[in-house]
Amino acid sequence: MQDKVSKIEANHNSSEDLSFINAFCDPVLLISKSDETYTVNDAFLTYFNLSKKDNIDVNSYIATYSSKNSTIQIAQNDYDLFVFESELRYFGKFYSSVFNNSKNAIFFLKDNQFYHCNNHCLELFECKREDIIGKTPYDFSPMIQPGGVSARHSEYLIAQARLGNHQRFKWQHLSKKGRLFWLEVDLMPVDIEGEVFVQALTTDITDLIDKKDMLKEHIQFSETVLNSMGEALITTDNFGKIVSMNPVAEKLTGWKFELAKSQHINSVSIISDLVSMKQASFKVEEVIQKGRTVAPNATYLLSAKNGRKYSIQYNASPLIDAKGKIWGAIVVFANKEIDKEVQKALKSEHKKFNNLYKSLPESIAIYEIIRGADNRIEDYLIKDANDAYFESLKLRVGLNPKDLIGKRISQLYPDHKKAYEPHVIKALQSGEPVMLSDAITLTGKTKYVNLRFIPLSENTICVVVEDVSELKKYSTMLKHQENKINTIYNTAHNIAFVINEIRHPYKILEISPGGLEMLRLNQMEYNVSIFDFHLPENKYRVIEATDELILKKVVSNIETQLVRKDGEVFDALISLQTITLDSGEEVALGVVTDITEQKKAQRTLEELNQNLENIINERTMELKATLEELESSNIELTELNTSIALETQKLIKLNDKLSVSEQELQYANATKNRFFSIIGHDLKNPVHALILSIDILQMLHKQNDRSKTDQYLEHMKENTLRLRLTLENLLSWAQSQDGKLIAKKEEFLFSSIINDSIKIASEHVRRKNIRLTQELACNVTVSADKNMIETVVRNLLTNAIKFTNEYGQITIRTYAESDLLKCEISDTGIGMSKEELSMLFRLDSHNIKKGTNKETGSGLGLILCKEFIEKNGGTISVSSELGKGSTFSISLPIAGV
Repeated sequence: MQDKVSKIEANHNSSEDLSFINAFCDPVLLISKSDETYTVNDAFLTYFNLSKKDNIDVNSYIATYSSKNSTIQIAQNDYDLFVFESELRYFGKFYSSVFNNSKNAIFFLKDNQFYHCNNHCLELFECKREDIIGKTPYDFSPMIQPGGVSARHSEYLIAQARLGNHQRFKWQHLSKKGRLFWLEVDLMPVDIEGEVFVQALTTDITDLIDKKDMLKEHIQFSETVLNSMGEALITTDNFGKIVSMNPVAEKLTGWKFELAKSQHINSVSIISDLVSMKQASFKVEEVIQKGRTVAPNATYLLSAKNGRKYSIQYNASPLIDAKGKIWGAIVVFANKEIDKEVQKALKSEHKKFNNLYKSLPESIAIYEIIRGADNRIEDYLIKDANDAYFESLKLRVGLNPKDLIGKRISQLYPDHKKAYEPHVIKALQSGEPVMLSDAITLTGKTKYVNLRFIPLSENTICVVVEDVSELKKYSTMLKHQENKINTIYNTAHNIAFVINEIRHPYKILEISPGGLEMLRLNQMEYNVSIFDFHLPENKYRVIEATDELILKKVVSNIETQLVRKDGEVFDALISLQTITLDSGEEVALGVVTDITEQKKAQRTLEELNQNLENIINERTMELKATLEELESSNIELTELNTSIALETQKLIKLNDKLSVSEQELQYANATKNRFFSIIGHDLKNPVHALILSIDILQMLHKQNDRSKTDQYLEHMKENTLRLRLTLENLLSWAQSQDGKLIAKKEEFLFSSIINDSIKIASEHVRRKNIRLTQELACNVTVSADKNMIETVVRNLLTNAIKFTNEYGQITIRTYAESDLLKCEISDTGIGMSKEELSMLFRLDSHNIKKGTNKETGSGLGLILCKEFIEKNGGTISVSSELGKGSTFSISLPIAGV
């Protein structure tokens, strides 16, 4: 039989049978009835994992696998044809009757170029096979797609499809004869004999494309053109009434379209003859009635609504539809005296365009064609080019950009002139861009480029050179990555299998070589289910896992037991994941890892853990007994600690009482010292002064000196009043310390206290020439001990007078705040430092400060003020700055609030 195989294979190249059966996607077996020789197609060898050198028992395959049998005749010879049912679908080679007879255009792309296509594709593109093979979809597309997408975007879509990302989109194409048509395109990657192609399945949807969308795009395009025009454009109906205006027309006429709409054009655009200055008009009636264009060769003066005047020329044409019917007129006119700002804008736009053109990454050059006497092309002259083009030429010829302008191509690289001249001629003759791909060498390095020849005029052509070396490199890397993935898949020790349909009976479509080795299979068997490798008791567990897979799409780390082909059971870890194919069919990819050794190690570890646990339990019992002994000792220690803690608490309380007694003793000692200080100093000095004054008065009386006698009597009165105030304060303070001073609250007007205090101090205020002002914002009744409050106000006012210089100022201010009366006594006196402020209201400090006229005091006044205010439910505070005066503030509850 092996000899028969060799004989048939030897005839494959010269007979029709092999090419015929290779058109089938399913495995095919062809047996000759005359000599019983046979041949198989590539799908048969792939599906059954065979090579051409293997011995094939054809009767075994016919008996084992399901097939359809028929008799056919090829070249007058009879054959038995067996077509086996297969779930594998792939393209062996492109030549199949289904492919060529499809009503859809189908083509394959390799490196972005057409590699193969069917007959319907040639019909759509209106070209021969040699006109399309080797070209790119970019060559059969308008440069800009409707909606503004560049035709270059097709290269991105193809690259995405090659990566496995299914692409579906609508695309406008341009046939060889210039016909525009729409295709709905599906791009997907196809692996053919180890090489990745991009397959395109297309449907002609030219007649189905949404007319509204097309109309909208045309309207948007028309509006863009109108808004971008540099001339004014106005359209009218058959009566000369305005239908539309572009922005330039609005600017020149001074009319907004909303106001000009439906008005006659000659009432909006008032023009006069620039020579005779007689009023003229746009002759739209003549245009509409006679259907001809009017373009007067004259200049007119346009008077805008805002008073500005423009020098214009105009032309008017009939607005005609496809059927020849006149719908109105189109009037176009331009300002012949362009404003400076318009010129500036045009220069700016030109500069922007020039910068963009110069900075494009593609090399772009414009050549002037030099022709001979017979109109044949002799050479090309460089007129202009962008930076990228100059840079590429500089690398090749070593010239600077300024030296390249005006150079002939024959001087720079004559080989390119000869190679590309046919394409230049073709572009000039057709008036359409011509593109080709080529490899060029720059400074010893080969680069792959796309060249595009774009005719600009009869003697001018634009050449665009796009470097696609990186794209070529990317395609090569992509193929390398795919080969790497295939290598990993084929050499992995884990099982990788694919479940064809995620439902019962869960048939396996494919198993990797590593999986075959793990399951001890020689080859992938037909019609295998995942149940064939599971123990019967695990059947329901498998169904649960696949059901979970349908819901979650991924199921990981399922521990189970599998059975090898020889019956050996092993532990396995399974992970499943769903994958959606380009056809929309959902399959499951599974990975199985043999964890038999890990499970053995785990069981050994569990035994060791059990032994360790037993040892720990024994040691725990021993420790428990020891702990019980320690616990008994701890109880005795706890009782002893409790006894010590009680004694300690007693000592702490005794110590606290001693500390309180010590503080009280210190305070009493300070009070005693303060008392004796006042007796010894603040009372002794005024008494001595009185005795001295009496002696002087006796002497003056004998001398009968009346004026000096009155003066010393006044001094005696002041000293007596001061002494009385000191005695009153001392008495009040003593009663306070003895607990006999109790606040007897009553309701009274606070303003009366202020008035009484001012009367008492008025003489002292007058002598120091102090200006005393009152700002009484409220006149309310307070609830307090009136005598105490009188003492407080009198002391605070006396202090303010005492520490205020002559011609100073004292201000008494009252106001209500919530349920309290606020009183502030401010002076412009000598003020206090922060250190002095900290010693106020303290009995243990004796920092008595003398007044501006050397007035003295006991220091008890402020202490009494604080105690009296607090006894009446109020507060007292002070703010002061050295050299800027002081402000004392008190607050008292308002009666009845």
